[in-house]
Amino acid sequence: MPGIFHGPPLAHRGFLWCLAADGQVMRLSLAPDAHPREWASMGSQSAGSNRYAIVDASFRGTGEHRPMLLAIDPEAVWSLPLAEHQASVLYRPPRGQEIVANRTAAESILFRGLAAANDAYAFLLRSPGTREAVLAIRYFNEDRAGEQPIRISGTSFLGPVMEDGLATVCSEDEVWVYRNTEQAGDCFEFKNFAPMFSRSSGDLAVLLGVTPLWAGTGDRGLEARIAGTRDGQTGWLRVFFDRHYDEFMPLPKQACISRADPSGLCVNLLDTVEFLGVDQAPRHYGNLEPGMPVACSGSSVAYWNRVDSAERHELTVFAGVPLGLEFEDRDSNANTCCGFGFSGPGLVVSYIVPLKPKCDRGMRIAHWRLRK
Repeated sequence: MPGIFHGPPLAHRGFLWCLAADGQVMRLSLAPDAHPREWASMGSQSAGSNRYAIVDASFRGTGEHRPMLLAIDPEAVWSLPLAEHQASVLYRPPRGQEIVANRTAAESILFRGLAAANDAYAFLLRSPGTREAVLAIRYFNEDRAGEQPIRISGTSFLGPVMEDGLATVCSEDEVWVYRNTEQAGDCFEFKNFAPMFSRSSGDLAVLLGVTPLWAGTGDRGLEARIAGTRDGQTGWLRVFFDRHYDEFMPLPKQACISRADPSGLCVNLLDTVEFLGVDQAPRHYGNLEPGMPVACSGSSVAYWNRVDSAERHELTVFAGVPLGLEFEDRDSNANTCCGFGFSGPGLVVSYIVPLKPKCDRGMRIAHWRLRK
């Protein structure tokens, strides 16, 4: 896939969709011998530096669902119906306000961008120069009014993320969780904790396009997890809103955080895997490759095995029966891997090709069809 990319490809209905740094949208079929196709342009030179999403947007309560790619920059929220070749502006902020989003390639390491579900999308708004932001939620059903339910203090922000009816956002000062159904929010102020706002941390790997922030309900009520540091250690801060306290859980060096499908997170702890918001059957995980992601979709799980080779890669897949997969490419490693997940009956690995003499920069993709 030729181009410069700051985000991973997104899978939808047998295709991979990529948003390049220049706003070009590329489509690649997962059929054999497929070639990438230039599909549309976002009309934005910075949307490709932010987290984007694909949803089956539900309009006007009619049951109609329209596949859409949503992207963001400081001036607008952009939408591209996947059946069309023309993107348009879905939302512009009022005069005197801007969307909290990355403007440049250098900022693409920050965990900023758009969160979306099939009925709504969320982002942060602020007035330049102020020390706060507002969580904005807009609905695809135009008959439903948008919301700005949370005002969060700070200058640096992590999120938002949206899943299972919760919208979560964090700053250097506090974390908020908004319960959409109840239209109520919970806040917790940090003490002696610094959230992880970018992928530049050397101790903890976060797969490209993933935000190290999660909220859900567990055996101690509503909980949020935020990656960051406390007393020089890197790990999770676990916030328990119902009990009004937190716990810090260190993570091993070169642990890796990746997304589960359709929601939740997977954490490669090197000697096992932790799942957040995912119901997984107990099984043994061992010999995981440091810094590499885990893929999870329903009952299917895949991970990278530790091997003594920079060129050869081995993966283990649990999808009914254990499978072993392998491929060879020296350019694929923990620094270049940008996507790993299931797509229909297949498993997809994507990684950035580093800039080298006589080599075009872009993204390489390995795909296995796990069943006929």
